[in-house]
Amino acid sequence: MIEKHTDGTKNLASVSGLILVMLLATILRFMRIGDQSLWYDEGNTVRMPHRGAGDILEAAADDIHPPGYYLTVTGWVELVGRTEFALRGFSALAGVVLVAVVIKIAGFLWGPITGAIGGVIAAIHPALVYYSQEARMYMLAAMLGAGLVAVAGKMVWDYEHWGKTKFWYLYVLVGAAGLYTHYTFAFVLVATNFWVLWRILIEKKMQILGSVVNWYIVQTGVLILYLPWLPIAIEHLTTWPAEREETSFVSRAGETWNWLSVGPTLDMGDGNMAATVLIGVLVLLGVIRGGGRLIAAWALVSAGINSTAGLLGESFSKFLVLSVPGITILTASGVGRIIRFKGKWAGIAAVLMLSPVLWFYARGLSNLYSNPQYFRDDYRGIAKDLLEWRKSGDAILLNAPNQIEVFSYYYPETADVYPMAQSRPMVLENQHDRLRKIAAEYDRLAVIYWGENQSDPDSVVEGWLNENTYKTGSDWYGDVRVARYAVPDASDIPLVFSGEEYSGGVELLEYAVGQDYYRAGDVIQVVLVWAANNDVEEDLIVFVHLYTEMERPPVAQHDGYPGGGHNGTIGWSAGTKVLDRHGIQLPENIAPGEYIVATGLYRASDGSRLVLKSDNGHADRLILHTISVVE
Repeated sequence: MIEKHTDGTKNLASVSGLILVMLLATILRFMRIGDQSLWYDEGNTVRMPHRGAGDILEAAADDIHPPGYYLTVTGWVELVGRTEFALRGFSALAGVVLVAVVIKIAGFLWGPITGAIGGVIAAIHPALVYYSQEARMYMLAAMLGAGLVAVAGKMVWDYEHWGKTKFWYLYVLVGAAGLYTHYTFAFVLVATNFWVLWRILIEKKMQILGSVVNWYIVQTGVLILYLPWLPIAIEHLTTWPAEREETSFVSRAGETWNWLSVGPTLDMGDGNMAATVLIGVLVLLGVIRGGGRLIAAWALVSAGINSTAGLLGESFSKFLVLSVPGITILTASGVGRIIRFKGKWAGIAAVLMLSPVLWFYARGLSNLYSNPQYFRDDYRGIAKDLLEWRKSGDAILLNAPNQIEVFSYYYPETADVYPMAQSRPMVLENQHDRLRKIAAEYDRLAVIYWGENQSDPDSVVEGWLNENTYKTGSDWYGDVRVARYAVPDASDIPLVFSGEEYSGGVELLEYAVGQDYYRAGDVIQVVLVWAANNDVEEDLIVFVHLYTEMERPPVAQHDGYPGGGHNGTIGWSAGTKVLDRHGIQLPENIAPGEYIVATGLYRASDGSRLVLKSDNGHADRLILHTISVVE
């Protein structure tokens, strides 16, 4: 039995209570919204508004997302500007409207108290706040999904509205708008169809055949509006490469429920199990309450399709945000059901169950605002550091080509910036030829690596650079790695036989050091050829250090796994040979004088160094060369 309350939000305990809930939602969505850098995905949002409508449609046809959000946000930025705050502000506003829709739905079904509780839960749910602070289409899609459920529910719960064509038109418009916003909006359509057809079958007041015909006239209206984009959608969804998670059903279900219940900033485990179980109990109480089945279909059918398809992990779990509003409503319904139990302890029991949920949500929000582990990739910091690093003769490469969109927002001088991996699948010889031409023009290269599994799964770009240039260092900015390389001198460096063997059966077979004389800021180019005399079972890191005296700390160095990080020692078998290039970047303030170049190996597990079998006076290092730094 549905507890109808058609005056939902108007019957909240007081207008001030509603205002406070909406104020809370607004503050949390706009608070520190511009503090973090825009990241890769937001780069598309940065650049799309610079195009006209026709160009946006053409660009979206080559992208994996439909054009609805981009067209809408173009009008938005014309009004408010293109700052980080302004770009993300549209999602924040959509997130605030979503909270209002949640209050409306929960209030309509179960009364003002449940509506208020639903509003509070939606206001602070970490997933809804997180994606309200991202300049992408997910919060708009979630808001439209909630709107679609509200319209469908109004049509069926209030049977007198079934025949009112204004609701049919509204459903068609919202449904088509959702599909033009994100492809996974189709999951919400599936859920509403599943529920409405079930309601038609069991509702005695409704004539089954006529109602089904009317309902599919409405669905046809959605399809007609979406028809111009449908062929492109089908092509995208059937050909776009997607790295799906191949895990067990139990694992996927657990990961999905953790995300739905506590959001993306609280990992599975880590004391969060109690919260996910508690929310599960409240959701179950909400499902069995009158009216809960539509909300369950919305939340669980949509999420179930997402999970079954393996669309989880960092790249795809955000699609679950379309299901989260339903979870917040069901959680509120469960709390409201407890409150309705007779007895003086009902209210206390409800508070005791809701309080831990709010506590875990607060933890999730704290991670969102202040824990660097959950911050977005710092392209702002990357651009700042590269602007300080850059000098004449340097170029920047982007292994994922669309990084140019967000990178150029912070690094507008793009004359020496080159997107790589521009074709899928990549043509190996074409990419190598492009790299050779770039290396011939520049002395140093910086490469911004992101999303290699999709843009360059075979590491074509990094593999070529490891074989043909000298890596001088790398740094992480969130999930983005910036590596720096020195282009070889014109002449080949002659290799010198070494034959020095380290404990563990690893031998430095040959080596070479580029020059005898350098200036401050130059790169010492070192070639090492390693050989395995037996199977290697240790994870070893190579170090190449520059010393004034061997007993003193190095003044410059480069440490890294062999082969530029792509030929680790674990798995080397007897007879394996590995070419290993290292570049030592000399500091700008290094004093003139003579310096010693030495190399060695240490264990990744504990940092302990391997020792040489020969006695050269420095048991854990092999001296390669002495160089001079001149003014």
